[in-house]
Amino acid sequence: MSVAPTTRFTRLMLTLALCALPAAPSLHAQAPVPSKNEFDAYVGGSWDSPHVIGTTSHREIIDIGGRYGRTLEIWRNVTFGITVDVVPVELVVQPKITLTPVPGESNQLMVDEGPRHAVYGGGFNPLGIEWTFFRHRRIQPMAGSTAGMVFSVIPVPYDVPHATRSNFTFDFQSGLRIFNSSRTRAILLGYKFQHISNAYRTSVNPGVDGNVIFAGYSFFR
Repeated sequence: MSVAPTTRFTRLMLTLALCALPAAPSLHAQAPVPSKNEFDAYVGGSWDSPHVIGTTSHREIIDIGGRYGRTLEIWRNVTFGITVDVVPVELVVQPKITLTPVPGESNQLMVDEGPRHAVYGGGFNPLGIEWTFFRHRRIQPMAGSTAGMVFSVIPVPYDVPHATRSNFTFDFQSGLRIFNSSRTRAILLGYKFQHISNAYRTSVNPGVDGNVIFAGYSFFR
């Protein structure tokens, strides 16, 4: 019995479709993910100094830095890695201090606060950790913490006797990376709580805190 041309054509099209299925792209193909090596450049600033740990008021912190990060562990949509920051600019805006002897008190000084000025400093944070979430998505939340040292040209946050020009610093931070389609570049937006103090290496340790908003650009290789 002969097969109608329409039936033969239908069978041929079904056969071609079945043969083409293995070559078709998967509808559930994984999106690209960032590489394990991270390079950041960022700038940040705080508008005031809260009293969470430090006791100094009305200080601002401005920093410009760079970061290298390396992913160590990957758990599905979460990554964990270490970071190292170099901060060539770490400014603390504080008043100029004038010390005046108290009449009749040889060991007493009167502290007068003058105009505000930016004290230049810089530092490095060799200890850092970072978590990244939803690594397959274009917008990826991050959280982390760093610790290191800050060195300034005069003592911060108070330029008084026994205050120090070298201080410890640590922070807790969170933010978002907004990636390009290939996951090789990203805009970084975030917030960090930063603390600077000398850890009571001297009798003067007021410490200063900062609510720092930062933005940067990330490269992944």
